[in-house]
Amino acid sequence: MNDTPIPAQNVWPPQDLAPQPSCPACGGSRAQTFLDGLTDKVFSAAPGQWRMKQCQACQSLFLDPRPSEASIGRAYSAYYTHAAPDLANAPSKGRNLKAGLRSAYLNARYGHSLSNALPLPGAAALLNGRNRIKADFYTRHLPAPSRPGAKLLDVGCGNGAFLVVAADLGYAAVGLEPDPAAVEAGRKAGLNLFEGVLPTTVLDDQRFDQITLNHVLEHLHHPGRALEQAFALLNPGGRIWLSQPNPASRGLQRFSADWRGLEAPRHLTLMTAQGLGALLQHVGFTGVERLKPNRDADFYFRQSAAMALGADPYEPTDPPGWNTGLKQAARAADDAAARQPDLAETLTVTAIRP
Repeated sequence: MNDTPIPAQNVWPPQDLAPQPSCPACGGSRAQTFLDGLTDKVFSAAPGQWRMKQCQACQSLFLDPRPSEASIGRAYSAYYTHAAPDLANAPSKGRNLKAGLRSAYLNARYGHSLSNALPLPGAAALLNGRNRIKADFYTRHLPAPSRPGAKLLDVGCGNGAFLVVAADLGYAAVGLEPDPAAVEAGRKAGLNLFEGVLPTTVLDDQRFDQITLNHVLEHLHHPGRALEQAFALLNPGGRIWLSQPNPASRGLQRFSADWRGLEAPRHLTLMTAQGLGALLQHVGFTGVERLKPNRDADFYFRQSAAMALGADPYEPTDPPGWNTGLKQAARAADDAAARQPDLAETLTVTAIRP
């Protein structure tokens, strides 16, 4: 596809745009327009139209041009991380049967010692496959701490909701978040949050055993530099966990410019498994592993269908057709991704600092 001019009306101010001549994942300089005329259909906070290009080397997607680092904050004015975190959202707090089975599974699978686990022989095996996947992603596949005082850093932590989970699993949990309102909400709840984003200097004196980035890497202007600092912040043997929308997903194939995972202009780069794996290895990580995908097509398909109709994707009313063909299509997409992870809506990987 050939590049086409972006209309001048209702645009992001030209002085606040920055060109991106190379792929942020692999550095490749050959790219073609993948989608043009993208708009902010998710939060309606960013004016203008946006062009997503595709790297011809690793197939990753990236905005060119994109908001400058100084101006990107305006695109987050209606973001959803400002509420107080739910301190009851800890694995050990649940007292119903489902929570007991989940904790039994987490204890057996990852070596935790959650006190609310159902005290029955073989209880872990009673949790079905879908709920096991939910439990995996709820805890970000965290193993039990390898030593007392093991530390975890959640990058882009929002209001610190995941710190509640990590602390309940035994970690000294620290959060890093660029949104000052979200940081304030987390601190008021007693959580240990720092304001900023990788790369940063505010954590230079700290070291961690686990670092997680849940739908964060795609927001960063310098993902390579961010991963370099994450590598430096990890103790030897430490693990990084990353999850992001997958640019090879069935949802993008189906919904194109209306796919929820694009989220221009807040999502600056969507790396393929190839691009992300190569970048992690370039930084120095080893043991890059792609994890079994989450069953989250329901979220992506429902919101994408709403956006295609010009509706608010967070509107509680289901979009037309949701309870028939669309819902079935989402379920089929998850089933296909279980067989072919390349088709999943999200890409999740771990890697180790040797």
